Amino acid sequence: MTVQLHSVDLFETPQGEAYSWLASYNDGTGQREFEKVGEIYQRYTFESIQKDKLTKFGIVGFGQELFFDVNTGIFNILGNTVEVRVRDKATGVKHEFVRQLPAYDDLIMYRQGESLPPTAEFPAGRSFITGYFYGYKAKLENFFVTFIVSCVAGQGIGLKAKLVPNMDFDGEIILCLNGIETVLSSDSKFDTKNANEFEVTLVNTSQNQ
Repeated sequence: MTVQLHSVDLFETPQGEAYSWLASYNDGTGQREFEKVGEIYQRYTFESIQKDKLTKFGIVGFGQELFFDVNTGIFNILGNTVEVRVRDKATGVKHEFVRQLPAYDDLIMYRQGESLPPTAEFPAGRSFITGYFYGYKAKLENFFVTFIVSCVAGQGIGLKAKLVPNMDFDGEIILCLNGIETVLSSDSKFDTKNANEFEVTLVNTSQNQ
């Protein structure tokens, strides 16, 4: 079911769900994972997303929207644009991973949970969600990339990356935040047999826990 995105309950989620996925479409409508019908929530499957109309995909909750632009592959985290780039140290060539495909629509979305053993108060035990993850994977001209934004309780918001090139080289890993570049690693090995994986914290909430 698609809805107008200016709905006042845009960020509502069922009890026990801090975030839920949201797909935005090119006709101004969108699709939420959970749709409130009366006093209950109806859940829609990940497969029901209409990729031919998709413009944005991400998660919403706590009055926040975190997403990426499906047409460009650029992430928007709390109003900040986020990209990863790689520079070949030998040639100086900078590899950018955005704006290379008609659509970055190989979507990723999953949750992380934790279970507690039974107690006198909770004889059946308890389970709850501790993290939400969304992003995409894409096969580009020189790389196969996977980017996943993580929202984990007590840790904040991070970006996980997995980069597999089709050539071997020594390079720098660069984070581009609102157009400003910061070198995350000045000496990274890239080769065709091993994925280069890393994670960077974008919003740290651990100090407030």
